[in-house]
Amino acid sequence: MEKAYEMFLGQLVFSTNDPRIDIMENYDLVVDPQWLSWLDRKISSCTDVEEKMALRDLNNMILDIKKRVELSKAQEERAAKEAEEAEQQRIAAAEAEMEKGRAMSGSDVLRKAAAVDTAGVDKIVQEQSGGEKKKTFYETDLTPEIRMSYEDMCKNVLPPYKAGETVATVVFN
Repeated sequence: MEKAYEMFLGQLVFSTNDPRIDIMENYDLVVDPQWLSWLDRKISSCTDVEEKMALRDLNNMILDIKKRVELSKAQEERAAKEAEEAEQQRIAAAEAEMEKGRAMSGSDVLRKAAAVDTAGVDKIVQEQSGGEKKKTFYETDLTPEIRMSYEDMCKNVLPPYKAGETVATVVFN
């Protein structure tokens, strides 16, 4: 296995393509836990500083792409779940409307038809009067995908404070 991992590492490092493209093309191999642990061992046992930095950058790139793929999968799952819930609500509303329709008299049906006839005009008037406003980014809830995407950045930007430390104690000491 050692020889195969070395060959795969050489393929990633010395490829003429962008490493991110090669990582995505070989995604299953790259995110294999055994290969990642082998790469970590290779980084820790490496004595050449430049090689160690390059391997660490490659490892960080792999982990970044792995996280992005996981985030996109989580977002797709959440979007599918929300779409399914919206469809269920639409079906429930349609069934409730059908039940109301069965109990309607002839004159009720005519009134309902007149309301449907003017529904498009009523909707336009409501939109122009500012009926239903779209939420801005600041008014929406943060999704788990958004929170996860900022974790790494915050780890890089924010210092690793210990209990009892403040910004002032870290800066002035």
